Amino acid sequence: MTPPPVTSVTVTYKSGRTIGPCLRAAHEAHQRGLLDCVVVDNSSPDGTADIVEREHPWVRLVRSPGNIGFGRGNNLGFESVRSPLTLLLNPDAQMDVESLQQMIRFFDEHPRAGIAGPAIEGDDGHLQAAGHLPSPFGLVKAASGIGESHPGRRSIVPGGEPFRTDWISGAVLMIRSELFKTLGGFDPRFFLYFEETDLCRRAAAQGAELWAVGKAVARHVGGASSSDDAPAAPAVAQAQAPARPEPVRYDGCIAEHYFASRYYYLVKHHGWLAAAATEIAEAGIIWGKYWAKRARALGRDCDRPPKLKVPMLRLPAPTLPARTH
Repeated sequence: MTPPPVTSVTVTYKSGRTIGPCLRAAHEAHQRGLLDCVVVDNSSPDGTADIVEREHPWVRLVRSPGNIGFGRGNNLGFESVRSPLTLLLNPDAQMDVESLQQMIRFFDEHPRAGIAGPAIEGDDGHLQAAGHLPSPFGLVKAASGIGESHPGRRSIVPGGEPFRTDWISGAVLMIRSELFKTLGGFDPRFFLYFEETDLCRRAAAQGAELWAVGKAVARHVGGASSSDDAPAAPAVAQAQAPARPEPVRYDGCIAEHYFASRYYYLVKHHGWLAAAATEIAEAGIIWGKYWAKRARALGRDCDRPPKLKVPMLRLPAPTLPARTH
């Protein structure tokens, strides 16, 4: 039997509240023979896998042995892909059949395209950007206030003309399956964040083109992969369970994972010396601004920036535990 042109891979963790709309939006494309769906559940404690199995029997469900992270979860799901194109789709994102057809058509018409992303609209109307890859110098400039944290980034406008880019968001990303296989998938050392940045960089090094395709549009709630999306526990259970501290957030991300992954990305692509120098310089600038702010506040305590609340120069764990909270 000939596979459909696209297989979507969605990694879930405590996604019980968002996975339903995601899969319902994909069902029409599946019925038309355009899309197969694979869901990899990272041992969600809220019963996400059971919801998928019960309410969406047309989906191929893979239960991972633990919370193995975004990249490793996608790699596990890719083992079930037989289609020429793979759509990496967050559980809090949705793409309709017309947009999926636009993406398929784009790859047919652009044989050198290896990765492409649609326009992504958030619930608040925010548009996802595409653009340049991070660099040590750029990060230090941004910390000092004389540059942007993401220089050269440009919003993908719905209905806009396609444009070449260096980076596509991993929330909704389509890649040629053969390219994903050639690259060895995501680097499993990334637990969360920067795995798609690394993938885009390696794809470009292989000669693949990266494109933003505004004629295709997806919706994205945003942040569900890093939020506690589980239904509230009964009051008795809540009283008995010890309260876990809320993780430090940076721009909506879990700061501990964000900065560890970013440091690993810098080490991998720019070397240990440049990576460490970037971290130290950035932290020095942020500390200086923090103490200047305290001085202006006449010694009153001020909330420290997220960068100063998490460990520095720490890489993601090489062997990840079965469950990470």
